[in-house]
Amino acid sequence: MGSEIRITCDSCDVDITEEIGYGMAGIGIYVCVCDFCKIFTTRKHNARSSGELGSAYKCGKCRKPLRIIAPSDDNSDDEDRSLGPCPICGGKLHGASTGLLWD
Repeated sequence: MGSEIRITCDSCDVDITEEIGYGMAGIGIYVCVCDFCKIFTTRKHNARSSGELGSAYKCGKCRKPLRIIAPSDDNSDDEDRSLGPCPICGGKLHGASTGLLWD
């Protein structure tokens, strides 16, 4: 089951909401960033494919590899979890569940 996450930065005005995780059809949604172009984007992954997760995720503008920020490898149930550095300002990104679940 997927969920919705609110991503904020402690140093700039980044405040976005995205759906993440896997639905019943086995399609996963990931939030990624391009540190070079300083943008956020989403990518889909088919759980049934044998390809490595994120191996083909490249920025649509510069074609450099994207960094997956959510869902993170940290599967803790913390209300607020760190998602790494902000691609825009270098501050700390935080992710918090909005409580919305999808399938």
